[in-house]
Formats: sequence, C-alpha cells, structure tokens
Amino acid sequence: MNGKAPYKGTEVKMRRPIVAVTADTLLAEMKPINQKMADYAPRPLIDALGRNGFLPVILPYNDYAEAEELVGTFDALVLPGGPNPTPRFYHEDPIWSIGPTYEKRDKFEIDLIQACIKAGKPILGICRGLQLLNEVRADAHREVETLLDEVDGAVRSINDVKYPAPPQ
Repeated sequence: MNGKAPYKGTEVKMRRPIVAVTADTLLAEMKPINQKMADYAPRPLIDALGRNGFLPVILPYNDYAEAEELVGTFDALVLPGGPNPTPRFYHEDPIWSIGPTYEKRDKFEIDLIQACIKAGKPILGICRGLQLLNEVRADAHREVETLLDEVDGAVRSINDVKYPAPPQ
C-alpha cells in the first residue's frame, strides 16, 4: 500500500495509549482547598506522559470496581511514589518510624499489579510503586518456593543441578 486509505473517509486515526497513574489521597484536610480525601497524582509525571504521546488518566482507589474490570480501561499502569507501603504487605510487623501508611491504596495497587500481570499489561513502578511491584513478585516467588518444598528432589537453584562429569 502507498500509505493512503483505500477509500475516501476511511482514514483510521491511531489512538494514543492510555496510561493509568494510580492516585495518592490527601488524608488530612487541606485548608486552602477545603478538601479532605482528595485524590491526586504528581503533575510532572502526568506532563511527562502527555509530552511523550501517552494519554494519562488518574486512577483513584475505589470500592466500586474490581481490578480486573479496571485493567480493561487502560493500556499500561504507572505506580508513582508516595508514603511507604504498609509493612503487613511485606509480612512484617508495623514500623512506626516510617510514618503514616494507607492500606486501602496499598491493597488497590497490589490488586491492580496482579491484574496487569495476568493481562500482560506493562507496569512502571516509581519508588513506592516499585516496592509494591517487587513485593507482589516476591509473593509469587514464595509460592513457588513453597511448592518446591513439597516436591522431593526439586532443583531450587542452578547451583543444585548435578552435572555429569565430562568424559575423559
């Protein structure tokens, strides 16, 4: 083809990839805007995505849709920075020195990560987002480790493989 549409009026405009950016939430009241529990995302991140040809949308946690349903509305997921994830999701006891955490956001993002992995959608984790992404992947690794514990003679590491001696 010569790059032109075969018939007048049949040109197809490619849509820009939609990138969902999970929102953080203002937990305390902000006097200037008289708002509490407002959802937001970092403006520099939104601008960078837009300048690079993506259509960014801010995705706040919600109780009205399952992660699998939401994943069908975007092409890629960005998990930006923010407060530390709740240590419970790392199978740790609370650590008071890390400051406030927000379990609803943690759970929402973990569910989104799992749904994106299942759907084969790309995920970018930034700082806190990367922590959560690593934890979800580590949980999968722990599950494999548990299964290997149940299999007699399972190879757990490349170092466990017994190679035959080379011929003399």
